[in-house]
Amino acid sequence: MLRRALWVASVIVVGASSSGCSSTPKVSGERLVIFPPRVRARLSRRDARALYDHATQLLSTRGSYKVVDARAVQKTMRRRGRCTSFKCQAREAPKRFGAGSSVALSLTREGSSCRVGAELYDLPRRVMLANVFKRSQCKVDALREALDYVMCRLAEVPPEPEDKKMAAKPAAREIGSKRDKRRKKKTKKRRRRRVRKKHKKLKRAKPQEITDGSTPGCIAAGSYLWADREFEAFGKQAFRGRPARAEQRSAERLLALKSLYDGYASSPVKAVQVAALCRQGMLYDVYADRLAKGEIGRWRPSAYKQGRPSLEQRAASFRKHGARYYQRCVQRARDLGVTHPFVTHAKARLSALGQPAAPTK
Repeated sequence: MLRRALWVASVIVVGASSSGCSSTPKVSGERLVIFPPRVRARLSRRDARALYDHATQLLSTRGSYKVVDARAVQKTMRRRGRCTSFKCQAREAPKRFGAGSSVALSLTREGSSCRVGAELYDLPRRVMLANVFKRSQCKVDALREALDYVMCRLAEVPPEPEDKKMAAKPAAREIGSKRDKRRKKKTKKRRRRRVRKKHKKLKRAKPQEITDGSTPGCIAAGSYLWADREFEAFGKQAFRGRPARAEQRSAERLLALKSLYDGYASSPVKAVQVAALCRQGMLYDVYADRLAKGEIGRWRPSAYKQGRPSLEQRAASFRKHGARYYQRCVQRARDLGVTHPFVTHAKARLSALGQPAAPTK
């Protein structure tokens, strides 16, 4: 249950802080597909995939677009090949995913720095609605931060209403003779040729560099979503070797993640503050469960059976630390007046541990 909370976190953080990301009025949502980025920098496939998943998750929780699942896009494009040009996206997006808009991402190295760019296309009208980019260092954390700025700027661009996109078709005229039918066919062929010539030209938008953070709430939410990926990886990370050494390394990793969430506890977004405190309690819970089950280090069956009582005793102490953060989470949500699904989870865990919901002085 704890590991499944990642998807909940993305919905929560965004729903509670949507006013900080976009100042434009919301319109009816439109289906959008984000294609895998064009990478022209020294970046591993794992990091590129992580950045792509992060961009899809952030834009799906912000703005007015209904974003296609990143896994479905990767699975389809793995068979179809790369799709970075507008011509390919205009062909594949409506056919494969039923989308009317698309986003083309790019990660390019320029000298000692890197450029993170995104182009938002309106496919039926063949118009580029936005073309933004931001320069940063070529490390993964810096690229992620620049990607947050770019995606938050795209979230401010609302989709066009359907009535403006497609004009009403004129009523068909009644055709009497065969001669009229031939004329009609010739007229249709001429119109198709003209339309094809017009469609060859794409209305491009001027590249716009992002220099300021005009959407602090959205950027804070994006940074928190990236931290949640670290939390999910911690629950699956294998700590091998001798139990004592593995326990030391896992404890160091636990403290590093705890300090990371400590920074989000003072975030300007109220929902992020509450979620960060609850996440720290979940960290201790996950660590305690793995410690009690003997998943940290390589244990022989006989040695684990003999040392299980001491492991459960140490796991109980970590659960007490987690209960304190659950209490702080409930108290912070009560003080800020924030409703959060993590608060429900925190109350359930406190009830299971026999702890009060309010912190004791």
